[in-house]
Amino acid sequence: MSFNVFVLNNDLNKTSKLNLINFYQSIEYFYNNNDGTKIITINEDLTYKYSAKHLVNILCNISLTSLNSYNKSIRKIFNFKYNNPIVLNKITLLVIGNINNYDTVFINYNNVYEIKSINEDKVLFKFYSNRELIINKGHDYIDKQIDKITNVKRYLK
Repeated sequence: MSFNVFVLNNDLNKTSKLNLINFYQSIEYFYNNNDGTKIITINEDLTYKYSAKHLVNILCNISLTSLNSYNKSIRKIFNFKYNNPIVLNKITLLVIGNINNYDTVFINYNNVYEIKSINEDKVLFKFYSNRELIINKGHDYIDKQIDKITNVKRYLK
């Protein structure tokens, strides 16, 4: 089954779990747009009819949690309060901005092979697919996100 069938049915029982995991692992980044969410994957660009935050919650659900529960746990265990990365079983999301803001970009850190500073407030992400993305954030912001990811992954081992 394709991602589109899953979106229409919104039913995990009718969707191959393997196909969903493969799809989510293929995500490079996504962000809100006028049609819902623009999803850039290794092979194609897709539109999801709901918000990026809704997609993040679905990713959390596949890992047997919710975004709300995940954030509560992160806050309690690590004392991380803001701009937390989302570390799940098969996907790790750098959250570039506030998760509630329309212009937030979610980057699958697992598919990034290089992060390079362009200047003090722009960072270039290079993906394994040879796609590139420039983000208007400083390298310090990205470094803090990566430190948080490292802490969470170390805890989960």
